[in-house]
Amino acid sequence: MKNDNIQVKAYKVKIFPNSFQKHWIDQSIGNRRFIYNALLSKIKDNPKEEYSYIGKDEKQVVVKSYSKKALQNILVKLQNEKEFLSLSHSQSNQESAHALSTAYSNAFNPKLKNFKEPRFKKKKFGGKFYLPCQNENINLDVNKSVLTIKPLETFIKREYKDKVIKNDRTHFEINCKLNGSILPNDYLIKGITIEKDSTGCYYASFVIEYELAILKVNQHIDNIQAIGIDLGIANQVIMSNNHIKDIDKKYILLEQKRADLQKRLSKKIESRKLELIRARSNPSIPSKQLKKLNKTRAKDRFKNISKKHDRLNWNEIKKDNSFSKEEWKTIYDTNNINRLQKKVNKIHKKIANIRKDHNHKLSKMIIDNNSIVIFEDLNIQGMVRNKKLSKAILDKSWGQLKSFCKYKAENQGKIYHEIDRFYPSSKTCNCCGYKLEELNLKIREWTCPSCSTLHSRDLNASYNILKQGLKDIGYLEEEILSYVQKVKFHTTLTEELLSNSVEVERHSA
Repeated sequence: MKNDNIQVKAYKVKIFPNSFQKHWIDQSIGNRRFIYNALLSKIKDNPKEEYSYIGKDEKQVVVKSYSKKALQNILVKLQNEKEFLSLSHSQSNQESAHALSTAYSNAFNPKLKNFKEPRFKKKKFGGKFYLPCQNENINLDVNKSVLTIKPLETFIKREYKDKVIKNDRTHFEINCKLNGSILPNDYLIKGITIEKDSTGCYYASFVIEYELAILKVNQHIDNIQAIGIDLGIANQVIMSNNHIKDIDKKYILLEQKRADLQKRLSKKIESRKLELIRARSNPSIPSKQLKKLNKTRAKDRFKNISKKHDRLNWNEIKKDNSFSKEEWKTIYDTNNINRLQKKVNKIHKKIANIRKDHNHKLSKMIIDNNSIVIFEDLNIQGMVRNKKLSKAILDKSWGQLKSFCKYKAENQGKIYHEIDRFYPSSKTCNCCGYKLEELNLKIREWTCPSCSTLHSRDLNASYNILKQGLKDIGYLEEEILSYVQKVKFHTTLTEELLSNSVEVERHSA
């Protein structure tokens, strides 16, 4: 029998490996990427090929080319051919084959419409690999902030026989930064995933299993503290207690920097493409002379001198845009392009960290102060298809906030609920229940024709989300109405107190 109190949680930690450890991590990430791409190319060459093997009952079983059994047999042949694959852990190699088979099964599953066919993995986006925890080969010391990985010892002994000192534990101990995260008592590490970021930073995310006694909150209407939350574009969150929260706009300056750097990067890549196309048309001209020509042509363009050889239309580039692998390497593998790419990746990471930090703080504040949290269910993927609003919707990161609130509510034994997607929360009046036929996004305030009350669109939606959520959970209508009136009374009181408060002048001593 499974114990209901057993919880599974994931922690992500920044690690600081030394040169030996970096070499092992990069090698195992490269091996995983090589296996994934090699298996994917074999499947794409023969997509309708089937594989047969003898099962347990000595019967011949036929499976598809992307099944786990077929990919494992191809992997064994690859490991015999390529010696460098033995440098990484055997189960991390198998995990890359399993990941490819699950990606293909999700792509061809008619129920899962959002999944696409798997693509080849690129080196510039970093990578990751998985290690299982067997016989306590992975340990985390919280006091010393050290992560011990024993499979690292075998690799370093194989690669650096002379350099490694005997009985030295430092070569398989990696320093890490816990960021004040408190681990529970008596936990078991199930597995670890080591990841290299696009900026060159290393992270370790490990899954732990522990026992937690969850105390359920008393669900009587007098003892609950419920809140309805409406998600918006102008403001990220509008709550039923009239609290409005939005993401800190520090990242706007970062986004302007990112846009400028991306323009510079794209211009340099385009100029490299132009050089290659001109070299094709004039193969006698060496590359050094081409660079000098381009510099003089840039000066001529600045002086607005029109010459035929300076003007190369983009239609000609599109025709000759089929570059080989070696040509693509010459385009991207330059110091200037790599330097700009690292800067762009760092800014992307900063923006993502600002959003994540804000969502963690906001979700903690919501869950700590309320026993029932009610959101609206939104089709975010469908909303993103609107080209005018897609950037604004993705910047608010509604999905991340909802997922943070959900797992934090489950850990504290509180209720997280989402109302029906098609419930008209902003069109209905929270006082009398009158429903409007149409309501444009431009209209932010409207008066109810039946009870003639002025409604703020977002605050009205949060009240309706609170009502509908409590109804779905199982409370009676009379109890819900009395509770919502209490919430409205408290919000009006706080508004009056804030408006009547007088600022006291501070005099210098």
